[in-house]
Amino acid sequence: GILDVVSAASTAPPPSLSAFSCAAASLNTGQSTTCTVSLTGAVGASSVATVSGPSGLTYPATVTFPVGASSEQFVVTSTGMRGNQAITVTYSGQSLSFSIQGHP
Repeated sequence: GILDVVSAASTAPPPSLSAFSCAAASLNTGQSTTCTVSLTGAVGASSVATVSGPSGLTYPATVTFPVGASSEQFVVTSTGMRGNQAITVTYSGQSLSFSIQGHP
């Protein structure tokens, strides 16, 4: 009946990660870059992705997608990272990484 239709609509699969990249692939100490996390579609409820990365980079621990959002941005700042390091976003059990080269 009607209830079946409602529950089917509310259990539509949530979007998954589609892309993750940062504007700069190389950072000197003190420099920042904006990173963008994209989903395959808009979220039906507020959702959170987690961010992880090396020491020497500052970044938010989580990125929140408000209802209706399909992408969000956050800022990464180098505080002395060296070498080629990956920053990783995890959402709904999926992870995507982006490599950043750190310079003194």
